[in-house]
Amino acid sequence: MIASAGARAAKRGLTPDAMACHGAAWRDLAARALEPSIFNDPGFAMPAAQHLPGRRRPRFLLSWDPSDPARLIGLCCVAPQGLVPLRSAWLHPQATAAFPLLDAAHAATALADLLAQAGGPMRPAGLLLHGMPQHGATLQLIAAQPGWTLVALDARSRAVVRQPPPPLPGKAGKEFRRQARRLAEQGRVATTVSAEPDDVDRFLAFEAAGWKGRRGTALGVTPRVARFTRTMAAALTAEERCHVHSLTLDGRPIAMGVVLRAGPNAFFWKTSFDEAWARFSPGAHLTVAIGEAQARDPDVAMTDSCAVPGHSMIDRLWPERMTVVDGVLALTPTRRPSWSTGLLITAERLRRMARLRAKRVSAALRSRRHNATMAQP
Repeated sequence: MIASAGARAAKRGLTPDAMACHGAAWRDLAARALEPSIFNDPGFAMPAAQHLPGRRRPRFLLSWDPSDPARLIGLCCVAPQGLVPLRSAWLHPQATAAFPLLDAAHAATALADLLAQAGGPMRPAGLLLHGMPQHGATLQLIAAQPGWTLVALDARSRAVVRQPPPPLPGKAGKEFRRQARRLAEQGRVATTVSAEPDDVDRFLAFEAAGWKGRRGTALGVTPRVARFTRTMAAALTAEERCHVHSLTLDGRPIAMGVVLRAGPNAFFWKTSFDEAWARFSPGAHLTVAIGEAQARDPDVAMTDSCAVPGHSMIDRLWPERMTVVDGVLALTPTRRPSWSTGLLITAERLRRMARLRAKRVSAALRSRRHNATMAQP
């Protein structure tokens, strides 16, 4: 049975503005989370829901403890439902995961409640979840529940740090050390870590001054993305959960990275480097320094690179991997998906294949244009 506050949210879910009054309950839930993730943490997800969307804003489904109506035990941010009868947890371009935040002590009850609410008036066949660690507690919970069915759509691996990364072997390691020596000949090299909102502003300016700014993908280029970043950074730096790492040359940054924290997990969210020093690979040297610092921190169990699979730089430097899975969780307990759900899953797989091909074509065209520009006298 859903408590009265949860009943009001059950019909359509709460808007981001309406969620403001539940901030304390959300933060309390995050401290009890079955599987902490920065992307469903209130310090990150609330600014994202407030600032990133256009007119079609996401909604929040909430599950409350039946024995304590003020105690939140589950939360899922869902995308606005379109004509396709497949509900999706809200995944935006600044996140790599979207799945429910569940109280570790009441996870099964909370997830069942959220699935019931996700049904809604259009009777979707399933809830699409994104970026769940394959061996994480959320997938283990789903697998342990009789009758719950999750159909995996996409599994991929990305770099993580749990222990100090080993030095690069062979020719790659030799070249990496040579670059470090040559860089040190240019001036005083240092790495710094800070947790101040002003440093995030400096990162925004640094990133916008480089190739991401010219391409239009830097965080500070789009006003609503810049507002999200500053609001998120203010919330997380107040709790010392947003750190800006810098590789400096004579006090001037030549590479910067932003690392966020949620519980025992850290997330290497963004990075950028000064192209004038590209021949020394400053971004790679900063990434190594971040990996070593994260592995030494006793409060950090794992640092997620948040990188795309097969990333040419970080996969060489951080050899450990974590497999993450997207999947459709049937809203009605059943041993196997219905034929209509199967059709929807097939359509989603085809859509993903088409999007991947389009991304590859776009990347190839960008690379060709870049090479043509570099070849000009």
